[in-house]
Amino acid sequence: MKRLFDKYRDDLAGLFWLFLGIFIGVSLVSYSPLDPSLNSIVQNAKPHNLCGYLGSFLSDLLYQAFGVSAWVLVLGPLRQARLSFAGKMPRKEKTHWWLDILLLVCVTSLISLHLGGVRIYAEQIRLGGWVGFVFTRGLVKVLNEVGLGILLWTCFAALMIFYTDRSWSQLVQRPRASLEDFLLSAWRGLANFLSAARVVRPPALATAGGQAGTQTFFKISPEADQRKIQQVDTAAQATEEPPDLAPPDDIPAPSPDF
Repeated sequence: MKRLFDKYRDDLAGLFWLFLGIFIGVSLVSYSPLDPSLNSIVQNAKPHNLCGYLGSFLSDLLYQAFGVSAWVLVLGPLRQARLSFAGKMPRKEKTHWWLDILLLVCVTSLISLHLGGVRIYAEQIRLGGWVGFVFTRGLVKVLNEVGLGILLWTCFAALMIFYTDRSWSQLVQRPRASLEDFLLSAWRGLANFLSAARVVRPPALATAGGQAGTQTFFKISPEADQRKIQQVDTAAQATEEPPDLAPPDDIPAPSPDF
């Protein structure tokens, strides 16, 4: 049993992280402020959450604490599942749970700093959550809003490097290359569609009635037409009657004495 567990440890870990990410995501998607939670205990009320009572309590707790940045807790397990299935990292480094926690705190603080007064779900949930509200409220007194914004955005940029394991040049070039490939493939598809839809006009095979002369399939050059006209004129001249060369009656005959 231990040998099988060691053999398929990566797959089992990936399945666990995948289940955790999907469960949290479905709970957050189907959250309803009318469901029973820590803030509102409703007796004999069936939760609307797709994950039942556990999903209703869990989603309310995450939204109250972190706001919409709670979705980082969905991306984190999914990222761990991808790494576990791919087997790209050593087992000691696969958790990286501290990256998820730091990214979660950074995102919720940025949202609370810029959109601290926005509330959702019937104004029961802060957009940045209580954690972000308390964190930014304490640091604003020391750094002011501008200084705290510079610090948080710098930390966010650094965390993205560690979280994605790519430099910022790679993060910028990859969307650009993907966009160029998409535009190139779209252009090729459009060119192929236009070339396939092009219809070649067939040559006229029937003669048009009511026109002068008859049209044939053979093309007659102007030189051949001129030669035919000359032949017709020559034949017409040959068939004409010769002129009467007999002397007229009123001309006197020559005298024999002359």
